Amino acid sequence: MYDQYRSVHDPSLMIFVDTDAVPPFRFKAGGWELLQTAIDLGPATAARIAQQGFFMFQVADDGPMASRPMRTRLSAQSNCAPY
Repeated sequence: MYDQYRSVHDPSLMIFVDTDAVPPFRFKAGGWELLQTAIDLGPATAARIAQQGFFMFQVADDGPMASRPMRTRLSAQSNCAPY
């Protein structure tokens, strides 16, 4: 099960983390707002969370269901913003 958060600074930026995990505040999101808790995700997204500790994406302007995964150079423990 996973929790979904939205960036306080940029509402188009969202992140999934394990339920009860703290999202990585080191990304310049301005803090996170909890949207949903204890949700199921597909196997590819779950695998990415298992590998990196999170899955960050940006909601695209293409429509309500469009999104773009965010690529990150370093792990969630880094002090770098997504690129």
